[in-house]
Amino acid sequence: MFYKLLLLINFLSVLSVNLLVDGNVKVDMSAPGQVGAGEEMTVQVTLNKSDLRSFARFQQQLPGGLEAEVVDDGNAQFRFEDQTVKFIWLRLPAEEEITISYKVKVHKRLKGTFELDGTFSYIDNNKRESVEAPL
Repeated sequence: MFYKLLLLINFLSVLSVNLLVDGNVKVDMSAPGQVGAGEEMTVQVTLNKSDLRSFARFQQQLPGGLEAEVVDDGNAQFRFEDQTVKFIWLRLPAEEEITISYKVKVHKRLKGTFELDGTFSYIDNNKRESVEAPL
């Protein structure tokens, strides 16, 4: 009986720690509300990753006519290809909060509106998890 009780307590504590880690991962994104044709804007993303230290990726899809250039990589590998902004960490840094930023250049003939959203994906306990980052 004592063994089963100890096993149950152990299981519940591991489950609660996993829920706390997943619940503490947050993504905040800031960018100007408007940008004109031919102008630039800076997008800043703050990742509160708690104590995660695994592989991770922040990714955003940009519409055609926009180009991205890294400003602060947050110790990640930055890529912009096929209209996708990617920050990739093979192993996240120890800091609980990471800030990344990049400039978006708008083509001088671009018209219309677009929304920025992104996804922060990471590995936790050998499972892929994701947090959406709408602006």
